[in-house]
Amino acid sequence: TAQDANNNTVTSFTGTVGLTDDTGTLSPSTTGAFSAGTRTESVTITQSASNVQVTATSGAVSSSSNTFNVDPGALANFAISTISSQATNTPFAITVTALDANSNTVTGFTGTVDIVDVTGTLNPATSGAFSAGVRTENVTITQAQTNDQITVTNSAGVETGTSNTFEVTRRHDEPPIIVNIEFPSMVNFGDSMVVSTTVTDNISVTEVRLLYRKAGQTSFQPALTLTANGDIYQG
Repeated sequence: TAQDANNNTVTSFTGTVGLTDDTGTLSPSTTGAFSAGTRTESVTITQSASNVQVTATSGAVSSSSNTFNVDPGALANFAISTISSQATNTPFAITVTALDANSNTVTGFTGTVDIVDVTGTLNPATSGAFSAGVRTENVTITQAQTNDQITVTNSAGVETGTSNTFEVTRRHDEPPIIVNIEFPSMVNFGDSMVVSTTVTDNISVTEVRLLYRKAGQTSFQPALTLTANGDIYQG
């Protein structure tokens, strides 16, 4: 309402006023035209804050509202703190924040999230309870992965959030992983055979040695050293 020095409504005022607030996110920034000294305007503030005031300005004249709080909106998604390179079987902390559609922290969220990664080996699978919309959780990944990502999902809903991509390497004090050991289905006595396996680690395997034992024997005997072709060893 446009008023004179004695707080009477200036019915002849039909202009507009500029609008601002303490968060700097109020829209629209200018009202529509007044009618008989009065204007009702719908405004939106996108940033949550306490003790906010709206100020209306026309030329050298301005006036501010009472203070009020702007609460965050409903839960829309989650943000995960930036994750650097990690090592397998080594706990590291991630911070997950519950956000509304305007990226304000939803301080009222006190639930949990389910946590997965690309390798499918991340633990724990569910976080502890959030506090004021934030949870810092120690997690462990047991499998190496070049472009890993962590995804969290509201345990009681559908809202999600995904981390940046990061590398998970094998620890130097862990043995290499040996998979895909292939043997022929049948070999005649005295014939040679080819054994192939894939060996993965992060400290450059230089040799793979094949050990064997005959049926009924309890101890293994060295047979030969396999030669490398990339990650494939044959002999």
